[in-house]
Amino acid sequence: MDDNEFENAGEFVPTRFLADDGGAKGTEGNFKWMPFGGGVSMCSGRHFANYHVKIFLTTLLTNFKFSVDADKSRLPITVGNINRGFGLRRPKGDLYVKVTRK
Repeated sequence: MDDNEFENAGEFVPTRFLADDGGAKGTEGNFKWMPFGGGVSMCSGRHFANYHVKIFLTTLLTNFKFSVDADKSRLPITVGNINRGFGLRRPKGDLYVKVTRK
């Protein structure tokens, strides 16, 4: 980094690019989180990364069984009123899951 552009350019300052609202500086508006960028500078490895996430999830779901831990979770499981997107709602209270190999 250039000392003419950044104060203490040679030091590691993890909050250097954070805005006051916790987002990144220069990303005001609707585009606060764009994991692969956009336009001309869009990440060329985005398809590769998405493909590997799909492989990971497929492998995980194929080789493991997921079930609610009835001993630790409060039953019956109820959901809250806040929609988390994609029709998902967060359960009220803690939800413990058992993961076992198939």
